Amino acid sequence: MKKDQEGLKQVLNDIAPLNFGEALKLLMKYPPRTTVEQLAEISGLSDKTIQRMRNEDSAAVQSIVAICIGLHFIMRLVLLCFKNLDMY
Repeated sequence: MKKDQEGLKQVLNDIAPLNFGEALKLLMKYPPRTTVEQLAEISGLSDKTIQRMRNEDSAAVQSIVAICIGLHFIMRLVLLCFKNLDMY
């Protein structure tokens, strides 16, 4: 569990200085790398929505949760990301 906590802290440190779109782009690069098309299929969002999210500073909470599910993040990480991005 400690290794998971360290990994979580590292992810949060990596995304801390980024806006939402930049953070999403970075998170999509973490293994396993996820393409826009793959994320659209898994999350139920359209390719255009994901592209728009990658290019903007913010997004709707529902879309963020869909992205987190698509990227296989656990709810704890979702909540920490919202807090870290001043969205929660």
